[in-house]
Amino acid sequence: AVYTAAVYHDKIYLGTNQGLYFRPFSSSDEPFRLVPETQGQIWDCKVIDDRLFVNHNKGTFEITGDQVRQISSVSGGFSITENPLKPNSLVQSTYSNLIFYRKDNSQWRIDRVVYQFNDLIRYLEVDHFGNFWASHLYRGIFRLKFDSRDSLIYNRYYGSDVFGKDHNIH
Repeated sequence: AVYTAAVYHDKIYLGTNQGLYFRPFSSSDEPFRLVPETQGQIWDCKVIDDRLFVNHNKGTFEITGDQVRQISSVSGGFSITENPLKPNSLVQSTYSNLIFYRKDNSQWRIDRVVYQFNDLIRYLEVDHFGNFWASHLYRGIFRLKFDSRDSLIYNRYYGSDVFGKDHNIH
């Protein structure tokens, strides 16, 4: 099953339940090949900072050119996005926690794991007011706010009271 796709450096990448596969974007005749070290469930692929971030059940991988580097071993990387409130900062949802990354000497590294909020967040977006909208895999959406040190200061759940249902809300 294909869960995600991304175009990066003239290649198309498909994230599947078997691993990450690629082929040249312009060649529909060439077969897809497995990216080494990516066997397993791929949840999301996203191009940020001219790198391909691959969210995997074994953690998070960064692909730069032909190099694959694991930047997190926190299981179940679901969604990763830029944090518009802080330059050189990313935020990611996982099976258990949220993770903040920072770019240090052109390398992305974990800056902080948020332990005050641990839920199964599938999708994550940040709005221009600094609200983090976290969509649970099965039920509702959380609105989160963090202070300048990325500590959770606000958490509100929205479900059937707002949407008329509390499941499959993206």
